[in-house]
Formats: sequence, C-alpha cells, structure tokens
Amino acid sequence: DTYKDMTDKNNVQIIFVSVDPSRDTTEKLAQYVAFFNKDFIGLGGNLDQVQSLTRQIGVAFFHDVQDDSENYLVDHSASIFLLDPKARMAGKISPPHKKEQILKQFNQIREFIDAQD
Repeated sequence: DTYKDMTDKNNVQIIFVSVDPSRDTTEKLAQYVAFFNKDFIGLGGNLDQVQSLTRQIGVAFFHDVQDDSENYLVDHSASIFLLDPKARMAGKISPPHKKEQILKQFNQIREFIDAQD
C-alpha cells in the first residue's frame, strides 16, 4: 500500500481536512478517515477556520447549495498537499493518483526537503 511504502523510511502523517464542517461532525469524520487507515487524522473546524487553511495552501472547494436543503454537493480539489516538518507547503501531487507516481513525486520532494536541512 502507498501509505506503508511512504512511512517505512519516513516520518509521515496523513491528515484529511473536512471542507464541509456543517455536516462533518467529529464522529462522521472519524469514521470516514478510519475507513482509509486507522493512523490517519481527521481535521475539522468551523467554516472560517477551514477557509483560512484552504486559502493558505491553495485548496479549492465549493458548496453547491440549490435550496435550503441539507442535501447539497461539495466539490473540492483532489490534489494531495505536502507540508514539511515546519508546516510549510512543500509540494502538491495532482490526480490521477497512481501509486508509482505518488511515491516518485513524494520521494523527490522529500529528498529536496532533506537537502535543505
């Protein structure tokens, strides 16, 4: 699995960030994240906090609300954003997400970060 291959030699933490805080309760976010891997972290917050983070790292999202219903779509970026140990943006991996390409790009970015220290 890609996560195992990334973490075997590296100190890596995967964080899923909710861009729909009005529906993503702590419990729902925990269930969703655990579906992928028990070691992943889910991050929520209010809409202002989410927008502050997403603007800083360049994540696009849109709530397609047609009426007052709670049934709406949330469109969001499918990119993987990489932050270095100092929480600085280090890179972005765009779709399609294929294991070999993710690992190649991750390792290139990791080598670049390591060379800076």
